[in-house]
Amino acid sequence: MKKQNLRYSLVFIIFSSLIIAFTLYLYADADGKTGRTSSTSEGCGNCHGSSSSNVNLSVSSQTGSFTVLPNSQTIFTVTLTHPSLSYAGINIGVKTSPTQTPGVNAGTLSTISGSGLKLAGNPQELTQSVPKPLNGGSVSFSFYWTAPSEPGTYYLRAVGLASDNNGRASGDEWNWMQVKEIIVAPAQSVTLTYPNGGEKLCMGSKMDITWNYSEISFVKIELSPNGGQWYPLELVDNYPAQTKKFTWTIPTTIEPGTDFVIRISDASNPTINDVSNSSFSILPSTRITKHPEKQSVCEGYSASFSCSAEGVNLRYQWYKGNNIIQGATLPVYSISNPKFSDTGFYKVKVTGDCGASIFSDSAKLEINLPPKIVKQPEPVKVCLGEKATFSVKAEGFNLSYRWLKNGIVIQGATGDTYTIESVKESDAGLYSAHISGACPPTQTSQEARLSIDLPPTITVQPQDQFVEEGADVTFTCDATGTLPDFQWQKNGENIANEIGKTLTIKNVKKSDEGNYTCVVKNNCGTRTTRPAKLTIKTTDNYALLTLSSSIIDFGSVNFGTSKDTLLKGIIKNTGNINLEITQAYISGTNASEFEIQGLSLPLTVKPNETSDLNIRFQPISDGSKSAIIHFVSNSQTNPTISLIGNSINSVDEYEISHLTIKPNPANGYIEISLPESFLQRQESSSKLSFLRMQESEIRIFNILGKCVLSEKIHPITLSYRMNIEHLPAGLYYARLGNWVGSFVKI
Repeated sequence: MKKQNLRYSLVFIIFSSLIIAFTLYLYADADGKTGRTSSTSEGCGNCHGSSSSNVNLSVSSQTGSFTVLPNSQTIFTVTLTHPSLSYAGINIGVKTSPTQTPGVNAGTLSTISGSGLKLAGNPQELTQSVPKPLNGGSVSFSFYWTAPSEPGTYYLRAVGLASDNNGRASGDEWNWMQVKEIIVAPAQSVTLTYPNGGEKLCMGSKMDITWNYSEISFVKIELSPNGGQWYPLELVDNYPAQTKKFTWTIPTTIEPGTDFVIRISDASNPTINDVSNSSFSILPSTRITKHPEKQSVCEGYSASFSCSAEGVNLRYQWYKGNNIIQGATLPVYSISNPKFSDTGFYKVKVTGDCGASIFSDSAKLEINLPPKIVKQPEPVKVCLGEKATFSVKAEGFNLSYRWLKNGIVIQGATGDTYTIESVKESDAGLYSAHISGACPPTQTSQEARLSIDLPPTITVQPQDQFVEEGADVTFTCDATGTLPDFQWQKNGENIANEIGKTLTIKNVKKSDEGNYTCVVKNNCGTRTTRPAKLTIKTTDNYALLTLSSSIIDFGSVNFGTSKDTLLKGIIKNTGNINLEITQAYISGTNASEFEIQGLSLPLTVKPNETSDLNIRFQPISDGSKSAIIHFVSNSQTNPTISLIGNSINSVDEYEISHLTIKPNPANGYIEISLPESFLQRQESSSKLSFLRMQESEIRIFNILGKCVLSEKIHPITLSYRMNIEHLPAGLYYARLGNWVGSFVKI
């Protein structure tokens, strides 16, 4: 029995000892274990079951980087999260291996006050000093790590436990943290060795930028023009650091200055950089900014060449051709009184402290002479309407020309020739050329006369003759023009020796009947009169159409209106049998604007009786109008009636007033005046004031509506004289704007 009790006592003692030992072990874990960070170790599994993914661990660096310098100290933080358990324990170590147990420590771990960590174990690692409560499912452990002096890759390892802190293993969960590499890299640096301040460099020259470096691969080099306030010019990027030199050609386009600095930096980490110790200068290379320019001066006037350049300590030397001009060492070279022998090419050599000497462009010096006429204009003689050309030839520089007529400048005539494409009588006169140049004095040529020969213009037409056999007959014609010749013809054939203004046939006989014309000719043309019919009276009966007027003038009529004129007794039969008019028609340029009114055809007119004729003028546009009435009858002759009128486009009482033309009839000239009624209103008439300021034109029209003479006048005066010597005899109209008057030329 005693033995049995002793056996029970031993069992109790052993069991109690085990309970006490387990309890001591359990409470010893509460202040942390070490040596559990490797995934090849048992972790927390010997007393807290198996690992669980509910426990999540992560690590962060205060600098954000896991690359550190040797011997540097960095704060790292390991964070544990769990969805439900409220306390946590941790074991942290930094090792030379990611898995070796317990592994060789790398660097030195140290605690941060209040972090809840302590150093324990051998080798020393971090573990909790007491279980640390989770806040919102998360708890963090921060600590210092001082990197070893030896660069390399090291491994931060950790294992974490989540617990309900009830003193029992059941219900606890744990897990390893994914190993985090920490790289210990040697210190990086770059040091600029040139330029470091005070250097004076030339634009266009080469500069070697040099440096020393440590642990970087590529560099970036930048230039600042303002002492490092900013770096707008990148010289090179990703340039191999090991070369320790970069050769830069200073651009010739760079703005020179004295406050340049260079910055060199790690191409991948701009915070690693170095800057010139102080500023250096970039000086302008010698450069010509303005070349000497061509000089063109008159003999005896000063000439000056100049050159502008940039650079340092510039010196100048002028040359004529390739020969040095002694003493010409300034930016400007002047010749005070140049002679013709000074003509040539001039240039300057510019030398500075930066760059080679350079020559400017060559500039020519021209010595100019005043105008000199070498060929005078010659007289010109042409026919009216032909082309006339005057020319002058001169020597000199930059010549300009002005032609004059009778001493008055001709507007627009500025060449060495002056041409009138179609001469008028008013173009006759004396012409000269005024020539000026770059050098005085000006020259005026001799005067050359323009003479105008007038073509023949028939002024007197031969008239039909109706005479008895045996009578004497005279046909007459006349013409204006320059030295006209006359030749009479019968039925288109020349009559021998009949070369005067009259043709007289004595004792006419039946064989003399026919059509007689006068041909007028000179060097400017030929004109032929209308045929004059010679008819021999016989004892036979005949009808003879005679007109009391051969010209009908309708005056001025507004276009769009009409005017009727009744010609009482204009048609008369002076024969001895009835006159039978079968046709009466109108021809001419403006025939459509005239109309025969109320004439019943055929019309019979008894001997010595008359008949009336009513004509309507109905203009459709403004201007002078004309037409001719023709008759077809049994008359021995069929004369015609000329119709004339003037169409205007206004009903203004001034504009339909007639011009006053004196003398009328006229021979050599006419004097044209505005009407008296207009003169009385001139002070209040703005129209006259306006017209006085304008260039106007007087035009003369013949009865066919053709303009035969025009002259421009300026300013408008109240009277004007025109030469009408060359006009043939007949009825004419003068027009000034919308004022019209008629006159007869004899």
